[in-house]
Amino acid sequence: MSTQKVKIDIMLAICFVIFAMVYILSTRVEQSVESIDLTHSELACKKAYKPDKFRGVYILDGKEYYAHGTYTTCKEFFDIMQGKVITGKHVKSENLLIELRVGDRLYTDDSIGMKILTSIFLGLVLFAFLRSPIHWILNRFV
Repeated sequence: MSTQKVKIDIMLAICFVIFAMVYILSTRVEQSVESIDLTHSELACKKAYKPDKFRGVYILDGKEYYAHGTYTTCKEFFDIMQGKVITGKHVKSENLLIELRVGDRLYTDDSIGMKILTSIFLGLVLFAFLRSPIHWILNRFV
């Protein structure tokens, strides 16, 4: 493998990681995030995308809010959430809870560290899939 290809690979990986980081950070900036009190919301449970898992749903003023976490049964979700102070932050455009607190306990957190790690992972996955086509285009046309 030539040093030219290694340099191209390094540049591609860096570009994809930066692209992913800009995308993830721009969708989760404070302007698109809003605090919400879900203490008096109606609790519901829906089948999750994983087999035998359920997703907790919080319905407030006709809007459904949800978090990434799943539960093994709906009863487990209701037992954890009922009768407790529930607060959080959600992405305005998606109603996705990026932070969920039940009483003093933090259930879901989308911190800056997690955003950076996610963007590095996403950038490297993009690099892995797009590396060969980009090398082919460069060899063919440059």
